Formats: sequence, structure tokens, C-alpha cells
Amino acid sequence: MPPINAKTLAIHFTNILSDKGKVSGPETVAIAKEHNVYTFNDAAADVPPKERIWEYPALGFDMFTFSGGKDIRGPQASGILIGKEELIRYALLNMSPQEDRIGRCCKVGKETILGLLKALEIFVNQDFDATLKIYDERAQVITDAIKKFGVAALPRQFNPQALRNVTPRYSWQIPAELGITGPEAMQKLADTRPLGIGSMGAGASGMRGRNPDSPPGENFKENHRPPRDAHTFGFAVWQLKEGEDKIIANRLVEIFRAIPKA
Repeated sequence: MPPINAKTLAIHFTNILSDKGKVSGPETVAIAKEHNVYTFNDAAADVPPKERIWEYPALGFDMFTFSGGKDIRGPQASGILIGKEELIRYALLNMSPQEDRIGRCCKVGKETILGLLKALEIFVNQDFDATLKIYDERAQVITDAIKKFGVAALPRQFNPQALRNVTPRYSWQIPAELGITGPEAMQKLADTRPLGIGSMGAGASGMRGRNPDSPPGENFKENHRPPRDAHTFGFAVWQLKEGEDKIIANRLVEIFRAIPKA
């Protein structure tokens, strides 16, 4: 941790990396209190479980933030700031109607606020076991559609105690003799037109992504994920609306059916 000096106002803590850092969350809080500075914990991607919304602030940080998008499924440009009232008031000073500050370009409309409040209400009152059953049913629609090609569902991956993006992931195994790899199947989904299904990263499907100098179509390398079996593919299904599982299933059938016979 960099030295704390007279110019230090607060310590920023990235919750998603708390299992990798040398200083834990409680230790960070204790250090900050010793030096009379504030603490801010960025836990943007760290719900569900929903209990973290009230359990995390109880750890002693002065402010906590959660994304209003992701699994809360509120407006993508929304978020939740929880903490001491005086600090929340300071944050408000950077928003409209203080138009000469950063708030002008980052202001939040009433529609976004109301959308987040409704999404948050639904999120904290949901029966997650029932929601998980819906996810399983959506994955089963895909499984039933593609099993005739020898593509088999793998066990659901779900760790409810993970630090971030605690959502179940569904994956499928493609037989080697089918003649297509998992990444190739995912790329064909992403290349679907007029509307792509999913994405292979910021540099996929002809987009230049994060590097404007990279050649078109250069895929974004997901270095934060461990390498996967080349003959598996998968994704989370919590983003899907009713009926979109059938759209994916039908498109996968088209993809596998179009593979040239050996």
C-alpha cells in the first residue's frame, strides 16, 4: 500500500481482488481509522448473493458501491452508493445541478433512478432457488435442441461464495468428430446477423475493440479466465429474456447442421 500522507483523503479498496491482495478489507479499515482517512470499497460486480448489499457495508468501510446493472439487471449506467450521509452529500455535489462539474457529462436521469429502484426491489425480493430453476430450464431448451448432434451438457458451474459475478454458467461438450470447436461455435453465434448472439470480446466480429491499431476482427484475449477445453462452449443465461433461449437453440442447430460432412 502506498504511504499515507497529509494529502491522503481516502483509501480505495477493490473488493473483487480482496483474495489476492496483501491487505485485507478489515485491515484496510483499521489502517484508515488509525490515520483518520476515509475508506471506499468498490464491489461493483459482487452481488448476488443479495445479502452482500447490507452485509458488506457492515464491515466498516465509509462507502460502498455496487453496479446497478449486471445481475441486479437495472439500467446499465446506474449504480448504488451506500455509506455515511456526509460523504453521500459530497458525492451529490458532483451531480446536476452543479453543471460546471463532472456531473454534466455523467448525470443520471430520473428514468434511470426509477428503473434502478424497481430492479433493486425485484432483486432483493426474489426467490433465488426459483430463479435458478428458470436458468436450468433455459439451458435445458438448448441441450434438448443440440443433443441430436452428439453435443452434451456438462455439469452446471456455480459457486455462490465467489467474489464476483456469482451466476451459474452452463456449458456443452462438442464431439471432436463433429468438426467444429467451442470457440468457433461461439464466434458463429456472435457473427449472427442482423443481431449477434453474445460476443467473443471487444475485438471480435470486425470491431477494433480496445486497441484502435489492431487489425479488424482480432479477438480480445480473455486473460482473466483459465484456458478451456477447445471442444466446449458455454455462457451464463441470466441475461436472457423469455424465448431467447429458443433463439440461441435454433441458431446452434443451424450452425451444427451447416458443418460440412467429412
